[in-house]
Amino acid sequence: MLTRTEILQRFQLNDRPTFELEPCSVEPGIWRIKFSHEGDPATLMSQGSAMRLAAEIRTTDPDLAGRIEQCVAEARHSAEDS
Repeated sequence: MLTRTEILQRFQLNDRPTFELEPCSVEPGIWRIKFSHEGDPATLMSQGSAMRLAAEIRTTDPDLAGRIEQCVAEARHSAEDS
């Protein structure tokens, strides 16, 4: 089983204790998930990639997986409204 750090690295994310997560519109109707942490450049991830990350990280960090899924749900809702 992969560690949290290994999973995050597979998705080009640095392992930080906390991440700021937010839906981010990159153009009309296209929403990504923005991962950010003070001192690191923000990373934009497609909703599909974010959901794959959530599925993979669930066993090592279920709280982060839930936050990612919530953020994707918010992005999908925003995309439907735009």
